[in-house]
Amino acid sequence: MRKVLGLLIVTFIIYGWFDSISDNSDGSEKLEQIRNLAVENVSSIKAINSDYTNVDLFDTQDKEVIGLLLQAIKETEKVSMFKRSPESKKLYIELTSDQGKFGFDVFVPNKVNSPVQFFLVDRTYTGKGFTQESFGKWQSEELWHFLVAAKLVNES
Repeated sequence: MRKVLGLLIVTFIIYGWFDSISDNSDGSEKLEQIRNLAVENVSSIKAINSDYTNVDLFDTQDKEVIGLLLQAIKETEKVSMFKRSPESKKLYIELTSDQGKFGFDVFVPNKVNSPVQFFLVDRTYTGKGFTQESFGKWQSEELWHFLVAAKLVNES
């Protein structure tokens, strides 16, 4: 019985490790697609805050603000450890382009000009809820500037 339990535990750990590597590889590919986008390729940007207030940013923002988002994604780096601050606010940003839909589960820190951490996700809405698949953890210092310019956070 111990051998079977030991084998199951080792199998579970190895499966989780390989699954994590696969997610990170897929995430890098998806992020590379976003990095290659031009402002003209973006057809929609939506933000949903933790109060589930849906804001269509594409109609209210100029091309410069959309460019800030794309620039922030270009300067994104991989994060291996992800510790969410309890004071951080959660925000979901969905970018739609000719390459497809890309979702970002963003954790906005309370400190001004702090690096913003996010998960790259594929979210599917199912009636009253949603399911999502994560493609890795990322961090961007420039993402804060986009959030301020889009008026999603206060500068102070």
